[in-house]
Amino acid sequence: MRKIIIDEQFKALLPALDAETYAKLEQNILEYGCRDAIVLWNDVIIDGHNRYAICTEHDLPYRTVDMEFKSREDAVIWIITTQMSRRNLTPVQMSHYKGLQYRVNKQIKGRIAAENKMRQNDAFIGAAINQLGL
Repeated sequence: MRKIIIDEQFKALLPALDAETYAKLEQNILEYGCRDAIVLWNDVIIDGHNRYAICTEHDLPYRTVDMEFKSREDAVIWIITTQMSRRNLTPVQMSHYKGLQYRVNKQIKGRIAAENKMRQNDAFIGAAINQLGL
């Protein structure tokens, strides 16, 4: 059986369900099964924490879908975008996600710029070594 990992930082990005909503989800899964797959990145849940908890508590089958991302930040952007597309967010939650999305995108752009600068430096150093005949 596949070992699924719960990353508390990823889980914290998601709004917690209130007790009534969780109970409704649980009843729905008990009655109809887990229809939506648990979404994973490198065996870490990025979507479906509540479904996973309910299925494991009741020993119910569930499906998984694997996603590929270049980095943790890219996975966070996917989580945020997915949450923002759901209808159950309050305006305050939506604002929070937009701000978080902006910050993470800024981190990604900084990382890409640093990687590009390293590539430019590597090319410059390589050309200098070639000119010296080393």
